[in-house]
Amino acid sequence: MMTLSHQPGRPTLHRCQFHPPGVHTMLTHNSLRILLPLILVAALVGCGDDNPTDSGAEAPGTLRMSLMDAPTPIEGVEALHLTVSAVRVNAAADADGDDDGGWYDILPDTLTVEERTFDLLLFANGESVILGEELLPAGHYEQIRLVIEESNVTVDGTVYDLKIPSGSTSGLKLIHGFDIHPDGFTALMLDFDVGRSLFATPPGSTNFKLKPVIRVVSEELAGRITGTVLPVDIDAMVMAVSAALEDTATAMVEPATGEYVIGALLAGSYDVTAMAPGYLNQTITDIGVIAGADTTGVDFTLSIDE
Repeated sequence: MMTLSHQPGRPTLHRCQFHPPGVHTMLTHNSLRILLPLILVAALVGCGDDNPTDSGAEAPGTLRMSLMDAPTPIEGVEALHLTVSAVRVNAAADADGDDDGGWYDILPDTLTVEERTFDLLLFANGESVILGEELLPAGHYEQIRLVIEESNVTVDGTVYDLKIPSGSTSGLKLIHGFDIHPDGFTALMLDFDVGRSLFATPPGSTNFKLKPVIRVVSEELAGRITGTVLPVDIDAMVMAVSAALEDTATAMVEPATGEYVIGALLAGSYDVTAMAPGYLNQTITDIGVIAGADTTGVDFTLSIDE
């Protein structure tokens, strides 16, 4: 019997040896022709217990992780670049460093370079970018770590470095439970709220810091709200709030068309408010969101605040 070494996520394979009982070593040629098919059938039956499909080992599943931006209302911010060197997941919520073990890398994955640089402001209003996609052992996971090597913000044409607490050391710790099913596909969206994450100390200075506020949403459980805000070209913004779900998301309105998309919303009921400088806020209540679907036609016409 020869046993191949077991690797995580792969069943253990065994090679069978068959010794048919009662067969005399001095077999005639005709006897061999008769007995050989029987011997092969018996050998296959004897190996049945070692079939990989019956080994009890579960097949892995796929995790895809994407990044989007909840738009920033900060005046003068033209770009916000992040260099992400690693995205990791762990089954334990209290796992910390490498010594704890159990970490699986989503970035770098088997298809991408070791690190990726993004301008977060390009991924607003429903747009997103894939951070990484990888096979993981089936099971339940509790923690995501996002390691950011460097970042900067462009304000009124000037680039400023950003300081991120723990960003490039242990990484940003995100607690969000999710499941990986055998041969299944799980997609998570990291919704990075720049407007609530970027600030200057003291206010009005150019000493910028970034304390990331990130929502983690399972895409299969999420939907979108779409509509228009008129008049056009008024720097309008739309916010969806669900008190029951404790969920808040925002979107900037396209200046030329007045269209907006609020993405990565958990299924449920939301109050949606449109706002713009110099205009009265307007709210539409009890807007339903269904997982995997768009709720369309949530339209506003704002009045000037006189």
